[in-house]
Amino acid sequence: MKTKKILSFLLILSTFIFTAGTVDIFAEEENNLLTIEEAYNLAKKNNPELRKLDNQNRRANESSRSLEYDLGFYLPEDDPFGFKSASFMAQSKQIRFQKDQVEVQKMVTLENIKLQILSAFNNIDKAINEKEILILKISRMREKLNLEKIKNNLGVSSQFDLITMQNELSNSEKNLEKLNKSIESYYLELEKVLNTKVDRPIESNKVSFEKLNESETDVTKQESLALSNNILVWGKEQEIDFKEFELELFILTLPPINTGESISSEPYNIKKIDQSLLSNELSTLRNDVRESVRTKYDNIKTLEKNREILINSIRILEEEIKMMKVRESAGLITQEPIKDMNLQLVELKNTLEEIERQHGFLIYVYSNPVLSGM
Repeated sequence: MKTKKILSFLLILSTFIFTAGTVDIFAEEENNLLTIEEAYNLAKKNNPELRKLDNQNRRANESSRSLEYDLGFYLPEDDPFGFKSASFMAQSKQIRFQKDQVEVQKMVTLENIKLQILSAFNNIDKAINEKEILILKISRMREKLNLEKIKNNLGVSSQFDLITMQNELSNSEKNLEKLNKSIESYYLELEKVLNTKVDRPIESNKVSFEKLNESETDVTKQESLALSNNILVWGKEQEIDFKEFELELFILTLPPINTGESISSEPYNIKKIDQSLLSNELSTLRNDVRESVRTKYDNIKTLEKNREILINSIRILEEEIKMMKVRESAGLITQEPIKDMNLQLVELKNTLEEIERQHGFLIYVYSNPVLSGM
């Protein structure tokens, strides 16, 4: 019953499309850019793990047909102690478990593919934004360096200040090269997920910020959902169930007392110990899932607080820029400090965008019961 529940839930999740605010991350392709939806379809088509799972499912079906064939020749009178019957029951249960395991693993694999693609797109977006900011900073540094050279020629600044600015510019240009290489490496990571060459730029994954308004009760419910849909917990529960089944078979297939055969309690005790060990492992797994959900929730709330602080800093800086422009219009200052402040504003807004991107990513993971406990 529980297996059917998790499979039906995962089937719903297989069509789950995360939206941050009103923006669909699986948007339609525009301007020949690679969209997340197209990347996901490519990954599904080329993923070797999915092909492996399909093969495992075919083998399980073949084993099921083979078992049905063998059952056709079973005669109870040829099995006085029920050994063959017990063997058939064990094989049937194992095959059902294998089929369920394949289906669950397939759904989890699909969810992980979505997650990896979203992560790759976010990494590329972040690196590209950092590159654009760095290009602006380099441009500004060159302007200031030219002014410093003039001041140095006039003897109103030191050679040390000039050399320092030249070194800063050189370091920034090297960082720009590193960023270009980082972007290339992120595209290579995306290609690994898709298992194919990416020959065009991605569509930027823009998200609209929406605060997570959940109470302590909601978080507890999310923990329960994660426990019900975590593949490791599910697998351990199935393993315990199978061990209990083996123990029942062991008892059922013990020789009748009147046969005079000696019966050792050692195998029974070993099986009970195995059950106890598995139960302890299950308890640990469940605690790990709860902690994982709680950590994601805490991280989301931390990002929301940091966003509020950053928005306030942006507002203050914007007001300062307005006042500086008034002073510049009155001829009290030059445009130079205003240029620096505008660049600082661009950096802050880029940081805000990155926080919102991270927030959207965490919301996606936290809201997906298959992923939130991992």
